[in-house]
Amino acid sequence: ATHKSGQFRYLATRHFAPSVLERKTTLEQQILVKSLLEHYHFMAVAERMSESLVVMKLLFGLEHDDLIVLPSKVGYDYKTCRRVVTIQVTSTIQEFIHTNFTVDNVDYLLYAAANRSLDETIERLGREKFKRELKEHRRLQALAEKECISDMLPCSQNKSYLGEAQVVCYAGDSGCGYPCVDRVLKQDARAI
Repeated sequence: ATHKSGQFRYLATRHFAPSVLERKTTLEQQILVKSLLEHYHFMAVAERMSESLVVMKLLFGLEHDDLIVLPSKVGYDYKTCRRVVTIQVTSTIQEFIHTNFTVDNVDYLLYAAANRSLDETIERLGREKFKRELKEHRRLQALAEKECISDMLPCSQNKSYLGEAQVVCYAGDSGCGYPCVDRVLKQDARAI
């Protein structure tokens, strides 16, 4: 089974079978990507999340405290309260990486277009203003992580599992530790 163009198909406003997308010309694929981007008011780029959040802040008139969140994957097994060992890249994955998996994969066009759109939006908003906002966002993000990361782990100081009820999250493992983040950001705002 093919998994090509999965992100595009997930975001698309109509259903596309992978084989249909693969048969389209590059120009037709580019038109589909352009149409998809025009459908959304904003599209973040995961690998540039801080930049994406700052652009979203500026576009929609948000505050930094609307956007500062703790990472949900902090390298711990929540049940054992132990660090997760980094997974090694297997030979099978290495072989796949060296194939032509990007050919006829609309996700790569979408990714390039979303990056271009983010860059163009930064220029339109003003690069210097954006840099100031990004610097402040990163400062507040680092402060929240430093002060609050332990609040999102259901583990005691001696690494025993306390149960999921000990962690306050918006949904599942998303938005965990938000009471601490809110408190830290309010204290920081008062200190300025």
